[in-house]
Amino acid sequence: MEGEYEFPVSLGKVARRELAVNGITRFDQLTAITASDLLQIHGLGNKAVRILQKSSMRADWASRQRCRLEDRFRAATAVSNLEEQRAEGLAGHDGRAR
Repeated sequence: MEGEYEFPVSLGKVARRELAVNGITRFDQLTAITASDLLQIHGLGNKAVRILQKSSMRADWASRQRCRLEDRFRAATAVSNLEEQRAEGLAGHDGRAR
């Protein structure tokens, strides 16, 4: 995240500031807003909307990748925990195999 904004610097200071003034500081907030709505905001033109669309797609892709990595980590942790539980079940309380 760059400063207090999630949006790229290439968007421009005025566009980022005006989005923030309108309560829009994160990509997930753009899902409820149309391109026409964005064009009504001072400081946002066609170029800014294109930048937001492209950056939003990248952010969405990155978010999906993070979720996949988190899912893999959870699965690996679950397998590891299961293996530990099985190993503990095979060993007696004194640590020797049954």
